[in-house]
Amino acid sequence: MEALLQNIKMSLEYIEKWFSTFPSRETVIRMILDGTAEKYSDTYVMHFHTAELLVEMGYPSEVYELIKDTRYTHPNATRVIEFAEQIKNITSSLPD
Repeated sequence: MEALLQNIKMSLEYIEKWFSTFPSRETVIRMILDGTAEKYSDTYVMHFHTAELLVEMGYPSEVYELIKDTRYTHPNATRVIEFAEQIKNITSSLPD
């Protein structure tokens, strides 16, 4: 249990340090949406959980634009593909 707690603590410290690189929450969001946040990370920033969070925060159109072609670019990313369809279905104004 102690090892798990240490691992979580290290992860949270890493995340806190990563976010402190940016001047504001809005800056982080914009950089994730335009793809520039990637250069500050050693992992892929725009994954399923990030997409889900950004949609919940009110950015469905922007997220859809980023993930709509996943079925062609990463056909095994079924969760992201399904999520793109969900976004499209709930936001009727989005283009195909």
